Amino acid sequence: EVLKTEKRDGSAPRISTSSHEVLKTEKRDGSAPRISTSSHEVLKTEKEGRTYQGYAYIELAEISGLAKLSDAEKNPLETSTFGTGQLMATAHQLGFNQQYLFLGGSSTHDLGLGIAAALGFQFLDNHGRAFTPTGGTLGQLRKIIPPDQLLDTDLRITLVCDVENPLTGPAGAAHTYALQKGADLPVVQTLETNTKHAASILSKFCGRDISQFPGGGAAGGIPAGLSALLDAQIQPGFEFIAETTSLEAQIKQADLVISGEGRLDRQTLQGKVPAGVASLCQKWDKPLVLVAGENKLGDAANSVFQARSTYSVLELASSVPDAMTNAEKYLAKIGQELLG
Repeated sequence: EVLKTEKRDGSAPRISTSSHEVLKTEKRDGSAPRISTSSHEVLKTEKEGRTYQGYAYIELAEISGLAKLSDAEKNPLETSTFGTGQLMATAHQLGFNQQYLFLGGSSTHDLGLGIAAALGFQFLDNHGRAFTPTGGTLGQLRKIIPPDQLLDTDLRITLVCDVENPLTGPAGAAHTYALQKGADLPVVQTLETNTKHAASILSKFCGRDISQFPGGGAAGGIPAGLSALLDAQIQPGFEFIAETTSLEAQIKQADLVISGEGRLDRQTLQGKVPAGVASLCQKWDKPLVLVAGENKLGDAANSVFQARSTYSVLELASSVPDAMTNAEKYLAKIGQELLG
């Protein structure tokens, strides 16, 4: 069984097949908590009156993603994963008890507590008042009240991500990712302070330290938060995609392999898709071409990944906005050059 949105920008659609029953979204509400529940993402089944059992594949970027916000709206102190949690709660009510959440492209830094709030958790401040934490209010967290009904079900959440950053510290969520989400340096420090406080509360709740395990800092700390609250498990994104799509067998038969991502940089080396694809190409002696929105590795990319060549959309575009708006046109030019 498959849960999918009508428009996606990450990895989930590669999992869908036409033979599956499909849930689809009609409307997305973005990531800001100010969005009313009346406009939240609505799910409908293609066959009325049927309860589906099986797997849901949900993409964070489609609901709480950075690409959904204007530059003025990007603020990790305020953005929330609550909308993603609403979708997960609806899927759970429809019988999708095994949910895979793809974590790329987050606009948030709330440790997934917005998701947990939508699933029925209550978070109390020092006055005993319930609130939905965001990056700017994580420091107010004093007590966690879990929903008894949810914890009695067989809901299982797997978080699919490619990075290994811990929740806190120099390589943690705030210092590594907050700047690209709209933060400045003072905001990064505020997020780090608030995150350390929330991590201490969450660690007491689950009985183990969540601040330093690999991957805990992905997508604004979602793995750290949901592992503490819901025992969510992490699965490397490339491993998941490779297994599900029989990628190695396809590469073995290919004459040329093309891979890439939005930005090639040092983070790409930490288990992201291009690194995994490059490893398989080296194993089977297949030529690799990399295509990225931006190549921060420069000429070193070819040697690092043993690629035949590397292309960047920004090399063709006049600016970042131009590259993002007209990506299809520039990718077509790259394709034409590849064809000779």
